[in-house]
Amino acid sequence: MPAQNSLPKMNNAAFAGFLRLLLTPLSETPEPSKELGAYLKFLNRVHPREETR
Repeated sequence: MPAQNSLPKMNNAAFAGFLRLLLTPLSETPEPSKELGAYLKFLNRVHPREETR
């Protein structure tokens, strides 16, 4: 039986931040918000960045 990779589930605030980012025109900077912060926090959990020295 193959092992299943389970990713963390995105909560409602993170999904709202994703939509806000998706629907913001490229010529504009999205306004900081709790929802956008929740989405960025979710991304950092799913795809952690490696620090380079």
